[in-house]
Amino acid sequence: SFALHTALIGQLMELNQQVGDFSNLVLDSQLDVSYLMAFLVTDVPRLSEYLGHARGIGAGVLASGNINASQQNRLIELKAGLMLAMAQFDHGMQRALESNTDFSERLAQKRNGVGLGLKNFSQTLDLLIAGDLQQVDRARYFADATAVIGDVFAFGDTVSVLVAELLEQRLRNMKTLLLVLSGVWLLLMLVVMAAGWGTARSILHSIRELVVHFAALANGDYDRRIVADSNDELGRMLKALKCMQVRMGFEFMETQRVA
Repeated sequence: SFALHTALIGQLMELNQQVGDFSNLVLDSQLDVSYLMAFLVTDVPRLSEYLGHARGIGAGVLASGNINASQQNRLIELKAGLMLAMAQFDHGMQRALESNTDFSERLAQKRNGVGLGLKNFSQTLDLLIAGDLQQVDRARYFADATAVIGDVFAFGDTVSVLVAELLEQRLRNMKTLLLVLSGVWLLLMLVVMAAGWGTARSILHSIRELVVHFAALANGDYDRRIVADSNDELGRMLKALKCMQVRMGFEFMETQRVA
């Protein structure tokens, strides 16, 4: 039946929303912005379209004083679409408010107003579908439908401003993060440069000591103290040089003794 089909569509839409929530396969990684943007892009046009069609057909039915099967079926379809759109609207707004409670005060009252208006208009549609035309005032019906459409667009304007603020805040946060990362990168570069400078100075100092020690050996100074307290390549070279100094000094003394 049409009612079962409508219920099935509603369940499929709910499943789709749950999958989007838990998998982050949504328009935006931030659920609050994602649902607010979805409302602007999807819910506002869809709600206004259903309401506009229902307003026009209902006004025609009330003007003629009777409803035919074609009009009744069309109103049933519009009612079903409106109910699905209302359910998605409620779910999206609830998830947005749960994801970010900072703007709940700005949206809660208007959201409740839109929901109440949609609910009341849906009940009026039920009277038209049932053929109880005497219980519906034509002018009031048209005015109520127009008011609900206006509330939907007004709420959309509020959401649009809020989305712009959230995106601007995110942009400021990204700029701040970029500055922090740039500062950290610069600090790391300075640390690396300082470490490199210190290492270069240490190597240069060791090389100068080697040059001095070789010069001393060349001048026959075998008593110069050689300090080799490191385990790197230069330290091993100094140790080797120290061994050579001892051996050459011993050989020099032995030569003098024999002479």
